[in-house]
Amino acid sequence: LDIWADKYKIKEFGSEELKPYYDRAFDAVNASLAHGELGEPSNIIKKGAASLGWKISSLERAQDNCIGNNRCTTGCPSGAKQSMSITLLKDSIHRGMRLISQCRVSNVSSNKHGVFTVAHALDENNKKYKIKIKSKFIFICCGAVHTPVLLQRSGISKKAGKTFQLHPTFKVIAKFPQIVNADKNRLPLFAVTEFMPDIRLGGSVFTPAFFSTSLADDWISRKKLMKEYSYCGLYYAMIRGTGRGSVRVMPFLKDPIVTYKLSDNDWKNMKNAIKHLSKLMFSAGASEIYPSIRNHPAWTSLEEVHGEIDNASFQKKMINLMTIHLFSSCPMGEIEGQSVTNSFGKVKNTNNVFVADASLIPESPGVNPQATVMALAYRTAEKFLIHQGYR
Repeated sequence: LDIWADKYKIKEFGSEELKPYYDRAFDAVNASLAHGELGEPSNIIKKGAASLGWKISSLERAQDNCIGNNRCTTGCPSGAKQSMSITLLKDSIHRGMRLISQCRVSNVSSNKHGVFTVAHALDENNKKYKIKIKSKFIFICCGAVHTPVLLQRSGISKKAGKTFQLHPTFKVIAKFPQIVNADKNRLPLFAVTEFMPDIRLGGSVFTPAFFSTSLADDWISRKKLMKEYSYCGLYYAMIRGTGRGSVRVMPFLKDPIVTYKLSDNDWKNMKNAIKHLSKLMFSAGASEIYPSIRNHPAWTSLEEVHGEIDNASFQKKMINLMTIHLFSSCPMGEIEGQSVTNSFGKVKNTNNVFVADASLIPESPGVNPQATVMALAYRTAEKFLIHQGYR
């Protein structure tokens, strides 16, 4: 955060400045450590890291009396997951916010007199109707992809979407001699931080559906694992991407074209990350590792991993990478020609349009960005109130 404050000329920004906003974010969703037995998927990371002498961190999650049923991605049946719909949205509606669901904003027009928003929504009979909203100010919070899309389509910012970044991530299926029952336990709640900030290792959500998609990289040799999934776990290696991508609006297409090109440094870190992750799994007792590489049977030793990854003929195009962390498409700051918003989220060359989402993050943070997204949103709102004389 302190590096970003200097590098991107962000006013009133840095670790000390943002700490109160992070605290508010943590309190809002009750970010906390899980209690009780974490389960074998977590123990695998802990065991492997301990045998190698690597540093690990316990992961705090947005939870309240979590019972660990591993249904986080499909809807928590106990209400323990402190999602936005349970916490901040519920509170905002109680305070008077009007929420229009099944609604898609198509255009925003801004001038010194106010903002005109045009949207289309569906009524109870799934019939589309048009909405036009006039307001003095607007906060766009559509995420790192659709915020720049809206700014582009509305002709508000030509720079939006040109500095898109993400966390390139490589996943493996690790098979063990003992039963893991990853689908019946909490998702792994440790992360290996030995190689931070460039590389982070951890565990993924495991459900039969997630598991089956990982088998698709080489179904012929992996379909046998369907009967052995209780012995398997899903783990990842994530790098702090330094490449840049773009989010582009295309004529006649409803959705944008999103691209990202890994830099040479990204590929160097990715190769090291794959080797570190494999070493972690084998040190924890894995008998086989099935990487997210197309038409790849399995690795059965660390020597096989190094021999393949370090080989000059290794084909990058065969790797299936993924990500769930997107940001940096409308970076904040005071650098002319680069920053889309000013230091406080206001879109350049406008008086009344603000951004308050992951788009603002100047570059790849190397960690889950949720807390930073929430902290920046709190900061944007508070600075707005101060500058407008409401506080």
